[in-house]
Amino acid sequence: MLGLALPAGAGFPGRVLVEKQPVWIMDLMRDENFPRAKVAGNLGVKRAFAFPVLTAAGIVAVLEFFTGEPKEPDEVLLPAMTQIGLQLGQVFERKRAERALQKANMLSDMALELTNSGYWHVDYSDPDYYYQSERAARI
Repeated sequence: MLGLALPAGAGFPGRVLVEKQPVWIMDLMRDENFPRAKVAGNLGVKRAFAFPVLTAAGIVAVLEFFTGEPKEPDEVLLPAMTQIGLQLGQVFERKRAERALQKANMLSDMALELTNSGYWHVDYSDPDYYYQSERAARI
């Protein structure tokens, strides 16, 4: 990581953040909005492609790919990467929801422990579903 901070729209990831869609750069050395051109040139990297990872809240990541091989923009790849970015966004949201649920469960367990309480949950639409807190099991 270079530790390079850029304003919105600046640099390759910033451009993807603003455009909210995949971006293909044909010649990194000639791109006026690519601050890492010198590093890319030293590595033999000539072209780049990036796409956003999107959630309902917006872009949570930008994935960048670089190559030294000559490659024209692929009109099939661009929409496919858009879909992959959406699917990765759903994974991100699911993981975020799992963490929020774990936190809520931990806090409710702490509250039950502090009050010497327990709880039971029966889902009447599913007769096989029954849950009781650890504390309720000891009551």
